[in-house]
Amino acid sequence: MSDLVKKEIVELALNGSNYLSWSLDAEIVLDGKNLLHAIKPSNDKVTTSAERAQALHFLRHHISTSQKNENRTE
Repeated sequence: MSDLVKKEIVELALNGSNYLSWSLDAEIVLDGKNLLHAIKPSNDKVTTSAERAQALHFLRHHISTSQKNENRTE
């Protein structure tokens, strides 16, 4: 089944070959959504559990299905 929600960035390749561009794109999008502090904590901003969940949801949506399955077994 195809994704119902359009991906905002290219998904992370299973072998990690596009990690640098993926991580930079993810940071840019999360910063635009005011969620960057959820993955890069700073002293001046407190992160709520809802913000951490939103950031995690975004990141998991943009990794390959194989990586999601691999992470479940870890």
